[in-house]
Order: sequence, then structure tokens, then C-alpha cells
Amino acid sequence: MRGLRRVRAVSARLTKMAGKVKSLIEQLIELRTRGEHGLVAPLKIKLIMKGVDPDIYDANSPDNPVVIQRIITIAKEMGYDLG
Repeated sequence: MRGLRRVRAVSARLTKMAGKVKSLIEQLIELRTRGEHGLVAPLKIKLIMKGVDPDIYDANSPDNPVVIQRIITIAKEMGYDLG
């Protein structure tokens, strides 16, 4: 019974956090491209080369704190503060 509670608690935390990676990626794209649609693809390629594939995350994806930190670091390298 205790194990089930632990699983539910972890699941609830992941559900609460779901979509944060996608949100950070969208913020970075908006800040970096400033609405220029032609700059979105090169930015996505740059993110992929740095280890984050923006196309695999959606609003329901459980987020990985390591990926969140990587996106924040990439943004700082580009001169933006996301967190």
C-alpha cells in the first residue's frame, strides 16, 4: 500500500510539472526570433545540436529537470534569462 502512495505522489509531481520544457522552448523561440518565422528552423537545429529536440516535447510531456536546466543554460548562452 505504501508503494502505491509513493507512485501516486511521484505521478502527481510529474503531472504538475508537465509542459514546462515545451513552455521554455516556446519562450526561447519567441525571444530569439522576435516573430520572424524564417529564424525558427535554424534555432530548432541549434537546439538539437545542443542536445534538446524541441519537436519531441508537447504540453503533456513529463519534464526532466536535466532538460529544463539545459534549456535555461542554452538561453543564457544566447543572452536570455528564462529562469
